[in-house]
Amino acid sequence: MLDGRINRQSFWVIIGPMVALQIALSVIGWRIPLAWVAIALVCVPRLHDIGRTGKWVLAPLIVTFVGGILAGQIVPEHQLSVATFGLNAATLLAIIWLGSEAGEPVSNLWGAPTTPGLSFGKPSEAF
Repeated sequence: MLDGRINRQSFWVIIGPMVALQIALSVIGWRIPLAWVAIALVCVPRLHDIGRTGKWVLAPLIVTFVGGILAGQIVPEHQLSVATFGLNAATLLAIIWLGSEAGEPVSNLWGAPTTPGLSFGKPSEAF
């Protein structure tokens, strides 16, 4: 999964429910930071599709985790949910950008261009 490419449509089919679930859990007060790691794993092949290394997923993860730790130490408890929301909103904006950026129309280091519609990895693996 971490070495191929996925197009925008396939990305949203996978990431949409994951992000929606994470947001719903946050609204009811459940904080599951490892869910962002699962989301990041889906972002790696999408980054490959736009010609960038998967290491870029580390930036929002580091900001979210370090920011969350710092917020827990610095921010008053009654404002902690606002600080956490801000961190998650920044990550969500990065996901929206990633899902809207067009993939490279030519082969790159991670493979051939994806086919239109739902496709994962190589063009021959289309549904």
